[in-house]
Amino acid sequence: MTAPLGSQVGGSVIAGVDHYDQEATSFSTSQALSTEGTVETSPPGSFSNSRSTITNTGYFAQAQLGLHETLFLTAGLRAEENSTFGASLGTPLLPRLGLSLVHPFGQMTVKVRGSWGRAIRAPLPGQAFGSSSATQINLANPKLAPEQQRGWDAGFDLDFGTQASLSVTGYDQTAKDLIVYLQVADTPLPTYQFQNLGRVSNRGIEVEGRLAVRAVQLKAQYGYVRSRIEDVGPNAASTGLTVGTSRQGRRDTRPVQR
Repeated sequence: MTAPLGSQVGGSVIAGVDHYDQEATSFSTSQALSTEGTVETSPPGSFSNSRSTITNTGYFAQAQLGLHETLFLTAGLRAEENSTFGASLGTPLLPRLGLSLVHPFGQMTVKVRGSWGRAIRAPLPGQAFGSSSATQINLANPKLAPEQQRGWDAGFDLDFGTQASLSVTGYDQTAKDLIVYLQVADTPLPTYQFQNLGRVSNRGIEVEGRLAVRAVQLKAQYGYVRSRIEDVGPNAASTGLTVGTSRQGRRDTRPVQR
């Protein structure tokens, strides 16, 4: 819904619901004698399999206010329900705030922008639920939360019509509630549980440029990120992680849209 609120003021509101169902199936063994052709195990038949349906429903709303076609304010909120969350977690709320200022200078347009927000990544299927086999026990975690990242980004865009453009963005965000698979007991069988642990800081800068020379268009990008572990939680020894080191083997992305 879009409507003028005055001679130099305009506003818009977007609201909606999205939903999906996803089938998740796994079939595995830790006692395979081969990995090609007919897979045999020792002892025979030591396979485990699972089948589940992931359901996700999101409720969202966003409002934008524009002043003099120059200053734009944006505020949004999303509520997420996912069957992979712990049963007692509830419904996470994901806010977003944004501000941008646009002004032309002759043939060039300058845009200064900034935003703050929070985003999540749901647990994988089955991580919140318990299971057992002849060799180990997996404890359920009814409070297992999605991994989350929150923080801000800010930057500017220079647009020289169809000839060239330059975009620079800096960001400072924190990822927390990272999901880690921990051994919590030795008897009567090795016992494990997926838990939320840790906090990681992500800081960096992104630069993107474009230049058109007649029929040739040149593009260049540069990105730098500094990712450091700030906290590993109460079970530090079990995680194998150390405060102050970089988080390896993980793709940390910025969830805050701008």
